[in-house]
Amino acid sequence: MALSHRSLLFALVSCLGSAPGTAQQTQIADSTLDVGGAHLRYRVGGHGAPVVLIHGFAGNANDLAAVRSALSSSHMTVSVEIRGFGQTSGPLSAAGADTAIVEDIARVMAHLRIERADVVGFSMGAVLAARLAVLHPSRVHSLVLVSAAPMLMGPAHAFWDPVADDLEHGRGIATLVRATTPIGTALPDDSTVAQASRQSIGTHETGAWAAIARGMPGLTLSPTELRRLTTRVLIVYGANDPLMRGHGEWANELPNAQIDTVANANHASTRLAPEFLRMTERFVDSRGAP
Repeated sequence: MALSHRSLLFALVSCLGSAPGTAQQTQIADSTLDVGGAHLRYRVGGHGAPVVLIHGFAGNANDLAAVRSALSSSHMTVSVEIRGFGQTSGPLSAAGADTAIVEDIARVMAHLRIERADVVGFSMGAVLAARLAVLHPSRVHSLVLVSAAPMLMGPAHAFWDPVADDLEHGRGIATLVRATTPIGTALPDDSTVAQASRQSIGTHETGAWAAIARGMPGLTLSPTELRRLTTRVLIVYGANDPLMRGHGEWANELPNAQIDTVANANHASTRLAPEFLRMTERFVDSRGAP
């Protein structure tokens, strides 16, 4: 597949969750929760049964704006921003990302008096959503995992360790850009990778991003944890998403999972695809009694 430089650059930046989504037509309240030295940004919109939205690496609270818009007529959506991304700040452990960033999501839910919610996670956010369901099963009614990053520790180390190395040695997120290049598209040259990396990082502190990447394998789930996760789960990948490869190794361990694919979609565009939005609406609306 041949793409122009501009189209390829947009696709690569989008794959990291930092390109704009669809327009938001619902009024959104932007708020901050201060806890444990962290300033957690979250955005609330809509009315009805709650749905928590968790963004991907290099993203922010607007990653899942299309989902927020699709659900806003019948659901209250809460977009939580993870430490180190967007406008959220806060200390990270020396070992990197740990359960504190998952507990931040639970803290926002408690602050908003949300006892139980459907949770949608994109890419890195899918791993955080699954870990939230393990740590707080009573708070998670169902999971929608879209374009999920590696969910098992071995593949997660292979994916995240080079990302952390890049960030720690001033190479931006070159490995991540290449790792999410759509299937069927030639790998971008160094100049395009550097430009996509600069656009994604902007003015953010790369040390925090490196710490999160370094710690992500520790937030993955073991096969035993996956088998014990009885929560309803919808897993969706784009057919052109390289992260789809090998997902069966963990998805098939889940006892109550539905797996779907969106044709002609890549790592990031899946979350914007009308087909995915319809899948999510149907899945969330069939939540049944809380």
